[in-house]
Formats: sequence, structure tokens, C-alpha cells
Amino acid sequence: MNPFFAWLIKSTVSLALLYILFRLAMRNDKTHVLNRFLLLGILLVSSFIPFLDFQFFYEEVPLKQVEVFREFVSTPLSTPVFTSDAAVPEIQQVQEANSFSINPYLVFYISVILFLLVRLLISIVRVIQIIRQAEKRKFSKIVLAIVKDLIQPFSFFNKIILSEKDFTENKDIVVAHEHAHIKQVHAIDLVVCELFTVLHFFNPFMWLLRRDLKLVHEYQADQAVLNNGIDAKKYQLLVLEKSVGERRFAMANHFAQKPILKRIKMMKKKNLNRWTWIKLLLFIPLSIMLLMAFSKTNVKLPAIENVAEQIVEPINNVQSQNAQTGFVIEIKNDGNYINDELCSLDEVVKKARTWQKTGKEDILLVTDSQLSYIQVNEVRNALEDADIYHVNQQIVGSDEIIYPHGDVSKLAKFKQDSWDNWMNKQLAPFFKGKYKEQEYKVKYGFVIDKNGKVSNGHIMKSSNIPELDAEYERILSEIPDWQPSVKNGKTVSVFWTFSASQKLVTVTNVVEKK
Repeated sequence: MNPFFAWLIKSTVSLALLYILFRLAMRNDKTHVLNRFLLLGILLVSSFIPFLDFQFFYEEVPLKQVEVFREFVSTPLSTPVFTSDAAVPEIQQVQEANSFSINPYLVFYISVILFLLVRLLISIVRVIQIIRQAEKRKFSKIVLAIVKDLIQPFSFFNKIILSEKDFTENKDIVVAHEHAHIKQVHAIDLVVCELFTVLHFFNPFMWLLRRDLKLVHEYQADQAVLNNGIDAKKYQLLVLEKSVGERRFAMANHFAQKPILKRIKMMKKKNLNRWTWIKLLLFIPLSIMLLMAFSKTNVKLPAIENVAEQIVEPINNVQSQNAQTGFVIEIKNDGNYINDELCSLDEVVKKARTWQKTGKEDILLVTDSQLSYIQVNEVRNALEDADIYHVNQQIVGSDEIIYPHGDVSKLAKFKQDSWDNWMNKQLAPFFKGKYKEQEYKVKYGFVIDKNGKVSNGHIMKSSNIPELDAEYERILSEIPDWQPSVKNGKTVSVFWTFSASQKLVTVTNVVEKK
């Protein structure tokens, strides 16, 4: 998943749960300052929680790296075993083509954000135009912008916009109310809230939080007016009178911010803070639960057959690095050794699993040049079945590392046409008129050295058809040159594995990463 969308989903869930708790526990308390910063805190916490990584009672498990799946659909048995419309090894080209694909969800998301930003910008321009056309008067450290139209009074940063009628009849009350918004810097809250609303436009809880934050601002301004000695009944009647009017700007604090009934009830409400701090403690276990849910623990994925994967990471002097960390398995004629200690195949797998804490640590197989392929493949297959990857190989007496074909930055490329077409031509004479209803599966591999020369071609898993195995062995000994693989800007040797299978009228050829 796209990292941004992953963050957005986690942030949305966090915001929703934290706001629900606020709504149940704190919303009706007359703790306006606390509620204001609690709502702002929900926005900030929901943004940062997805980035935090705390381990709570989790065991770290190796994570299998991301894989690229490539399948070739075949033709009936009367045709060659391999298809001719795709080249098996050219996974790099497929990845590059996919990288330019357009995500429709991302396009829609960005389009809505741009629409909301344009709408917000238009509303800002409208308010600026109103202020420019208004008569301006200094009042303390703020500016009164008086307009002829009958509009709701509202504040915009350090300016109070009101009509001539309100300036003449209700100046003290209106200015006291809007000055409270300016003094308590509510404009900053609104800027933050609007930015979050743009990002979370699809989340209904964000819109509810936005509404409650503005309502808390009004509670604070109402309380400031009453604390200045203004008659409560007169003020409440004015609020009711101003309850109908045009709201010009989302980031403005309006004098008659709705809902009116809740504001009047809150004015009459006494301060009851007996349970406030106890209820506030409820946010702690919820925050811990979210941290546990979003902690970046590695989860072991099920093995996926018939895949090819490509991992790019800088590794210099792999043998010495692995020797220092102990990630070396020596395969000798009489068995497998780790730190000069003879180990069974099960013990080799267990130790290799402990080495790969993140799933990306390299393991080195040190082998003798005269060693049987069967013995090396036995270790490779056991590690593969245990989801252990990044298995390199080195022959005693050589400084050259043989990497799995997926652990390079640029894959080797067959020079003659495509690999599947070439195999078609080689196998066509053998299959002509033979094994019409035969079922088989064969796995084979070979080394492509840093000069593109092919060697060590052999069958890793037999088809159980001796004649077919012999034909594959013949073909694998006659493979032409390839363009070599590249890792960290240098050509390197790779070990490449393939699988081919045939069942009735269906033939499948799939590249595998082992």
C-alpha cells in the first residue's frame, strides 16, 4: 500500500476513536480551555501515532520481502511448452512500466483536496475584499471594519467585521465577544483545523470535531463577555437575534455561531469539575491501544510460490561481513557446518532463521567446486521452504559472490530473442507427438557470471520423466550468453531458477526467486 494512504487510514482510525471518547466523556463539561486543547491534541496525536513504533508484547518475526509476480499462460499441448509473447527474465522492464501507472483513488483524493483549497482561497479573497471596502477604526490593538451591509459580526485574525447597525446599537457586546476570539488566538486553531479537514474530508468525525472546536471557541467568548459584566439576558437575546445570517468564511469566528441553544445552556451551566480529570485518564489506555495496533512489528507472510523478487541494497565484501556476523554455512562432502560445527539440515534452518531478524540479512553458502549440485540444492530448498531468502553462494578459493537473481539492481537479459521463445525452439522437437496427456513439473537453475557466461545448469527438481530430464540437461549445457546482472553499478554473477509445468492442455512457465 502507498505509505501516505497507510498513514491516512491509521490517522483516520485514531482520530475517530479519540473523538468518540471525547464526545462521550468531555463534550458537555464546562472545561472550555481543556476541551479546546483536547480537540487540538486529538488532531496532532492522530497524525503522529502512525509514525510511532513501540513494541508491546510482540515477538519480532522475519518479514518476507516484497515480491513481484510474473505468470505466463500457455497454449495446448500440441504447441511448444513455452509461450512466445513475453520474455521471462525481463521483470525489470515490467516493474518500470508499472511504476508509471495512474492510481485513480489518488487522482480523486488530490482532486477533492484541490477543490477544497480553491474554495477556501475564494472565501479568504471575499473576506479581504469586504475588509478593504469597509470603514476602518482603531480600537485598542485591533481594527474595526464597519460595513453597510447587514451581516453577522465576525472576527478575522486581528480584525472585527460588523455592520453599521451593530456598531451603533450593539458595539460593546459585539466587540467584547469578537475581541475574546482575537485575544485567545482562536484563528490559529481554525487554520490547523481547516488543514486537517482538507486532508480528512472523507472522515465524518473530522467534520464533527471541526464543529465542536468552533463551538468551544464560542463558549469561551461567551464566558469572556459575561465575565466583563454584560447582562446575561441581554446578551442571550442578542445571540438569538443574530442566529440567522450569512456565514462568509470558514476560518472566521462568527458572533452567532450555531447551535444557539447549546450556547445558552452552557452560559447557565455551573462549573462541575469533579470527574473531569478522571475522565481525562480514559485517553491514556486508548492511546496505548492505538500504539499497539499501529506498532511496526514484522509479520511473517505465507510463502508464495512461483514468484520473482528484486531487492536492492548496498553490500560490500559480503563474505567478510557475513563471516563477522556468523551468517556462513559451509557445505562439505560430509555435511553442513556452521562455525566448524557439523549441523543437521534442521539445525541449519533454525540457525539461519535466527540470523534473519528483519528478513534481509544475507546468508552465505561456502561450497567446494567439486561438490554435488544435489547437496547444495538440498540446503537451498530447505531454506526456501522456511521462507529464508538472500542466500548467496561462494566457491572456496574464489572471491566472487553468486547472488540470487532477484537481489540485484538490474536483471540479466537473454541476448537471443526471449528466453521462453528460445526454450520453445529447443523443446519443440522433443514434445512433437509425445506425452500428449503427460503431467510433469520441473525446476532448473544455472549461474550467469559477471561476463554473461552460463554455467552449472542443472535440474533442481526432477520431472520424474527420465527422457525429459535428459533433454533439459542437454539444453542447460548449451545456453548462449546473457547480458550480465548489475548490482551497485557493477556486473555480478547470479544464480537463476525457473519452473516449468505441464498438465493436460495447460502449460505454465513461471520465474521463481529462491
